[in-house]
Amino acid sequence: MAGHEMMSSKAAAFSIANLLNNDTKLDEESSSPVPVQQKRNGYAITSLLQNATQSNEPKIPQFTSTLPTCFNMMRNFDFGASLPKIAMREVQVALQQSDLWWKFYSCGTEMVITRTGRRMFPTLSLSFFGMDPKKYYSIHVDLVPVDSYSYTFVNSAWQVNAIASDVQPSSCVSSYQAEEVVHTGLYWMKNGVDFKKLRLTNRRNGVFKEGELQLSPNRKYQPRIHVVEESEEGVKLSCSTFVFPETSFIAVTTYQNEELIQMKIDHNPFAKGFRDKGARRRYVPYEHRPGPLVETTSM
Repeated sequence: MAGHEMMSSKAAAFSIANLLNNDTKLDEESSSPVPVQQKRNGYAITSLLQNATQSNEPKIPQFTSTLPTCFNMMRNFDFGASLPKIAMREVQVALQQSDLWWKFYSCGTEMVITRTGRRMFPTLSLSFFGMDPKKYYSIHVDLVPVDSYSYTFVNSAWQVNAIASDVQPSSCVSSYQAEEVVHTGLYWMKNGVDFKKLRLTNRRNGVFKEGELQLSPNRKYQPRIHVVEESEEGVKLSCSTFVFPETSFIAVTTYQNEELIQMKIDHNPFAKGFRDKGARRRYVPYEHRPGPLVETTSM
C-alpha cells in the first residue's frame, strides 16, 4: 500500500455513528478474530448496522462535508439511527490514487457492468488512520445511486434521461466486506485495503458470486466505505461511513466516452492488449468486432 498520507481536502467524507447488533465471535487470545461465518456478500449495510438503543434524539446523520453531491445522495437514503453517547474514536480514511480518480471524474467516470461481473478501474484502495491499534474493525463497501434518474450519453456528455424505473430503498442496496475476518486497527493501518475482488454485474437473478454487486445500466452510483468497530465478542459497537465524491461513476454496458476509453487504456495495467509498443489503438465494443475476440481487457 502506498505511503500513509493525511486525507486530502478533496477526499471529502461524512461520518455517521450507530449502535449495531451481534453476529461474529472472536478469539480473545488471538490478535486475529475467528469468525463463526465466512465473509458476507450481497447483504445490505442497513440490515447489518441496526440501531440497538431506544432514543428520542433526532435521527439525523452528522456531516463533515459540505459538497452538494454528498447531500444530494443522502436525501435518497434513511440512515435511521441515533448517535451513540460515546462516539467512535476519530477514524480517518485516505483514498489511494486520488489524483487518478479525480482525473477520471473530470472526464466522467464510466464502469462497465456485465452478467459475469467486471472489476472496477480505478480500483478502490484505501489507507486508514486514527484507529485504536488493539480494537477490532471490519471494512465494508456498498454502491448507492446518487439520484433517481437514468442517464444517456448525448453530444459527448452524460445527460439526465428520465426517472429510473428501478429505484430501490436503501435496505436493498448490497454491500461487500473486505477480507474474510475482522482485524485489529493495527492491521488495517499497516496494510490498508483494496477492493480488487469487487465485481459489478447487471445480472438480475441466479446465484451471485462472492464480491459481486448488482447495478443497473445508465445509473450514477457513489461508493461508500463503512468502518465498523467491533468488540472482542463480535458485538458491533459503532460505524463511520466515508464518501469520496471523485469515485462516483455511471454504470454502462459499453463505454460511451472515447476520451475515457483512452484513459482506461493508458492507465489500466490489464489493458496492455490495447497498447501496441506505445502506439494507441481504438477500443471497439465487443458487439461491433468483426471476428473472434483476440484481445481482452478488464478495464
